[in-house]
Amino acid sequence: MVFGLFSGEKEPLKSSLSQDVFMVEFEATMKTFGIVSEKGDKAKDYDNVEATAIFLFEQVMKVAVSAKTINSKRDLEAAATLGIVLIHCLGRNAGMSKTQLQFLMGKVPQFVLTRTLDPEQNTGAGKAITKAIIQYAHKIGQKRFRFNVEAVEENVIQFLVQKKPEFYANLAGDIGRFV
Repeated sequence: MVFGLFSGEKEPLKSSLSQDVFMVEFEATMKTFGIVSEKGDKAKDYDNVEATAIFLFEQVMKVAVSAKTINSKRDLEAAATLGIVLIHCLGRNAGMSKTQLQFLMGKVPQFVLTRTLDPEQNTGAGKAITKAIIQYAHKIGQKRFRFNVEAVEENVIQFLVQKKPEFYANLAGDIGRFV
């Protein structure tokens, strides 16, 4: 099932930036916010996407938790879905492979949710992430879900271009799109 997870897309999602422009803005964002990737045995782009996804999703979750928007199991699943969309947007535009994206979609949300949620909320994080990945794969072909994904991706792109922390609140508000 994992191998065919993203083959259901009728047409690929499109970015409002070309890959070259995206990478320039992506690297500028990393410098602006002091995001440093851990030098691992993976490719440089992989490490940079991972570090940026962790940074951005963590900031968004801090805003969401402080605004008390994560109150139920559905809210937790919606937050995990937002994390999946964020990772997919960054990774796809950076030219990552599907295998690398799939790995990050499990790793980054688990890491961030563990750091930002209360211990009682963390107990359901693993199931919420699994459900979010499956939901993303199955619903990406649906018009309404796809519209919500594109809106979130546009907020991610605007964050990269404008480099303003105000977009954390915009992205935290986007959790409601997936409830």
